[in-house]
Amino acid sequence: MPEGRKAPAATTPRGLPSNEVLAEIWTNLDAMEDAIERCERQFGAKVKIVNHPILGPLNATGWRKFHWVHARHHAKQIEEMKRRE
Repeated sequence: MPEGRKAPAATTPRGLPSNEVLAEIWTNLDAMEDAIERCERQFGAKVKIVNHPILGPLNATGWRKFHWVHARHHAKQIEEMKRRE
């Protein structure tokens, strides 16, 4: 993950309790995986399906990997939120 970048406003936490944040994460991950699978079926596995503002164009595998790495990057922050509650 590139360091020193500020997250877009739409993706920053809004002061929700950690249990709500976690529930939202799983719901959104499921929806994203469904969308990625539909794109793969429609366009093929090698076609770039999304243009990440920093990393550039990504295919389905790249988008999944990005989110896996991104989730690991934020896991410590989520654990810290849970400890503070």
